[in-house]
Amino acid sequence: MDQHQQIGAAFAPSAKVKTECEILHQGEIRRLDRYAELPNVVYLLDYKTGKKDPKHEKQLNDYVSAIKSMTDKEIRGYLVYLSDAEIELVEA
Repeated sequence: MDQHQQIGAAFAPSAKVKTECEILHQGEIRRLDRYAELPNVVYLLDYKTGKKDPKHEKQLNDYVSAIKSMTDKEIRGYLVYLSDAEIELVEA
């Protein structure tokens, strides 16, 4: 599957989108770059501009866990690495 198609639904006009939204999870405030809710699934996108780091995956997994505790919908979390010429996705 084309990487852009994997996250395309997060930009659908029908999605309820929140950017830079804050949630409270386990006593800590977490800030999601993009939260996009559709009828059966929630997309969480976390944008990164640097090199890959295992901390990023942990951070995304924390976001996914936080949202899972708030909804019964399927959660799809993605790290979106922005570089000069490409987008790289890491699915959580």
